[in-house]
Amino acid sequence: MFEATGLANASHTFTIEVTGRQNASATGALIVVDAFDVPAVTISRLQETDPAVSFSPGWIQDNPVVTLIPGVTTGFTQGISLRTWSAGAARLSTTPGAQATFTFNGTGISWIGARGTQSGIARVSLDGILIAMVDLYSPTEQIQAEVFAATGLADTSHTLTIEGTGQQNASSQNALIVVDAFEVTTSGTRHQDTDPAIAYGPGWIQGNRDKAYSEGAAAESNTLGAQATITFTGTGIGWVGARGPQCGIARIFLDGVFVEDFDTYSQTEGPQHTDFTASGLAAGTHTLTIQVIGKNPLATDAWILLDAFDVTP
Repeated sequence: MFEATGLANASHTFTIEVTGRQNASATGALIVVDAFDVPAVTISRLQETDPAVSFSPGWIQDNPVVTLIPGVTTGFTQGISLRTWSAGAARLSTTPGAQATFTFNGTGISWIGARGTQSGIARVSLDGILIAMVDLYSPTEQIQAEVFAATGLADTSHTLTIEGTGQQNASSQNALIVVDAFEVTTSGTRHQDTDPAIAYGPGWIQGNRDKAYSEGAAAESNTLGAQATITFTGTGIGWVGARGPQCGIARIFLDGVFVEDFDTYSQTEGPQHTDFTASGLAAGTHTLTIQVIGKNPLATDAWILLDAFDVTP
């Protein structure tokens, strides 16, 4: 009956008023309200190894191998780590001034970390402005906990900085800070790699589950020339893929026109990474094609990952 798109990512009110007027052919002035469809937001979890995350000196990686931090005698880092970190690993620090910085595009952000009896106090800044001092102490251990969140941000690029202060709650045994992952909220609708709107040519393998992909799986190919095309209706699109040492170079076409060759190689793993975005498109139907064309000389292979596509109305 009526729709409005392109609204700011904020709270809105929508009012329907009965006028009592009617079309000359109508027998009455009845107005029916049946339902409202509000597009859902899309949330991507990016691991601490993602190329968009940078760490200053003072952090170590905790994984299922023995990891020790001097001065921390209990908790996350002693012995064989049995903690269920997101994607199996996390970064930890007790160093005052140690920083982790995450650059992202979206309207919301959550820091996934941990709370416990040895956790400290972190300084959190967004776009260079101090937002909060987050006390991570808890009498019970909480792994993969959302320890900070910000919503209602402008739909543009932002930076989130987490800094260890060296301070701790009076009840805490230490000043440990954990960076496990980040969850980024973006506008639009997510289409998974299994969506029927995606047409795969020869050379693609679907159902790959070796990383923390969106909804658990992604399609992949290292076959030169292999193509996948999504047909979508909207004004923007984001290709959610992956970065890593085994990832290759993709050729990108929008509506059949070459856009760029994008190198997905990175020294560190980055599943659910948004590799390409296009915005400001004319409202209507479009196609986005991803083609495998090769690899960076430093890459160990030429894998291209299609995890999902985020479509903006």
